[in-house]
Amino acid sequence: MASRIPRNPRTDSQQKRAFQRLKGGGFGDGITIVANGTGAYAVQCAAPVKATAGGVGLDLAANGGLGLSGGKLGINTDGATTEIAANVLSVKDGGITTAKIAGRAVDGGKLAVGAVLTENLGDGQVTLQKCAFSLPVVPTFVDGEVPSGVIDGANQSFTLAHAPAGGSLHLYQNGLRQTPTSHYTLAGDTVSFVTAPPLGATLLADYRY
Repeated sequence: MASRIPRNPRTDSQQKRAFQRLKGGGFGDGITIVANGTGAYAVQCAAPVKATAGGVGLDLAANGGLGLSGGKLGINTDGATTEIAANVLSVKDGGITTAKIAGRAVDGGKLAVGAVLTENLGDGQVTLQKCAFSLPVVPTFVDGEVPSGVIDGANQSFTLAHAPAGGSLHLYQNGLRQTPTSHYTLAGDTVSFVTAPPLGATLLADYRY
């Protein structure tokens, strides 16, 4: 990148000293003063041009994002995610993939209403695991289950097929509903009677899990 300044009433020596002051003003060694064949001096910038402390300049060093090509200053793009089209730096279609988006970086507050259309989604791209909501758990109801255990007038412990959800167990002995704590206790799927059911008693349980 070169800036040409034509001759003016100053002498060649004065002109060159002016450029040297420009060079010493903080732009670093990336600037050189060259004379062309027309009697004028030019400022020649060669990468890297890098500002020094207190100076003002362009950083064309490695990983600086800017570069020189054919004497022109340009913005480096990778051609895959970004591009310069119609003299505008923009993101390429499909340039941002899910691998480049941090987890939970895009939430509902960052999406305009109608921003996600069904035609923009491929088959199977949206799964329940990717949705912020969860489906309600529908309990299973059990009616008239006979608890497992020997009814011999001595056995107090009986087992249900499933552990009832809290407070859902209705336990009956000979058609009479039993009261928790007073008549029995429940631990997981195990029912323990305070008094063993008598020989020949009928036990039934209703619950949900």
